Amino acid sequence: MLDIPFSKIRSFIGIDPGKEGAIARIDANREILLLCDIPLTPDKSAISKRGLAEIFSRFSNEDVFAIEDSKAMKIKDEKTGEVRDQSPASMLTFGINRGILEGLILWTGAYYREVPPRTWQAPLGVKGKSNGKSNTSQIALSLFPNAVLYEKGRGNILIEKNGRSDALNMAEWLRRQCERNAPNEEDLELN
Repeated sequence: MLDIPFSKIRSFIGIDPGKEGAIARIDANREILLLCDIPLTPDKSAISKRGLAEIFSRFSNEDVFAIEDSKAMKIKDEKTGEVRDQSPASMLTFGINRGILEGLILWTGAYYREVPPRTWQAPLGVKGKSNGKSNTSQIALSLFPNAVLYEKGRGNILIEKNGRSDALNMAEWLRRQCERNAPNEEDLELN
């Protein structure tokens, strides 16, 4: 249970733990303090533990975290529309990444919450993928117009960075939850 008053929370951090995931950090006024992809090793085969440690060195127990729940392990085949479990290799990678991230969150001593996608998506109006598309980037851009959610790829084609959108939307969902549910300072002084 969150035991810090809303006014004392330094920032709200959303984490999409996938290999193509991201970390977003916002303040109570919805200013983006950090928006970055999960750092990878030089060969891009795994997440960079050293890179994550550098990012997490900026966080403290005055921050709060939302990390996407590991039960989100279903994928939709864009050709057939069939929903199935991810491959064992993908699930293992996701589990390892999530474990590293959760360990780093615990190291900060901060409050955190595991959040299934539908829990943070529905209140923000994010629609799940249909025909391989989601409106998560549009929602994130409406909330954070200056967010960099696309990068130039080969041939200067813009590539959407869904992990960034998801992380930003999770951080905003968390900010709203804390604003609504955090104890006030007077209540904590009475205990």
